[in-house]
Amino acid sequence: MLLPLHEADQAYGYLIFRDCINNIGTRFLHTYQNRMGLVLDKFRHALTLDLMNKRLLDLMRRDPLTNVKNRMAFEDKEKHLQAQINSGSEEGFAIAMFDVNSLKLINDSQGHDAGDIYLLSACQLICSVFKHSPVYRIGGDEFIAVLSGEDLENRESLKNTFNGMLSPYSESLPLPPEYVSIAFGIAVFDPETDNSVSEVMKRADDDMYRDKATKKSKAPNG
Repeated sequence: MLLPLHEADQAYGYLIFRDCINNIGTRFLHTYQNRMGLVLDKFRHALTLDLMNKRLLDLMRRDPLTNVKNRMAFEDKEKHLQAQINSGSEEGFAIAMFDVNSLKLINDSQGHDAGDIYLLSACQLICSVFKHSPVYRIGGDEFIAVLSGEDLENRESLKNTFNGMLSPYSESLPLPPEYVSIAFGIAVFDPETDNSVSEVMKRADDDMYRDKATKKSKAPNG
């Protein structure tokens, strides 16, 4: 005997009774079916709620413009990295910090839609080069990538690749190319001297600002 298990239009399976049908009353079978249906209904609602919560959490940790993770997500990543440091883990990482130069100038002179195009394309460039690393937008014009594995090992090559792509990138945008540049710096975690993620970030930030000063000296102020 087959008894379908379903809730509304969603089928979950069947209860199969074989050989014992003469010993079990039909009424009992249908009662059992109904109770199983209630259990499955509660399970479905719990599963749906769990999926909705996960989706909401993902939206809370994602930047709506660029679709990369945001500062909240990076703070979670920073806590994870700090826990590794505290435990004495030898797993290496590097922090790459990026600053989209002249964003205010473009917003003021070209409009905020142009600024959004600038930010989105800058993020796409960062993600295309550091493709094995999570990228976070942590501020209006600031991004961070956490390098590990292949990207960590090839960081100098990736740095050269990124710099080499900046010129064609600036020429591809419907913006004055002299305004378009991205400053960035990289710092590698040193287990001998670094006690916190913030120390690595400080060195990456210093490296980025040196690069920013060089690039902005070649462009209009903004």
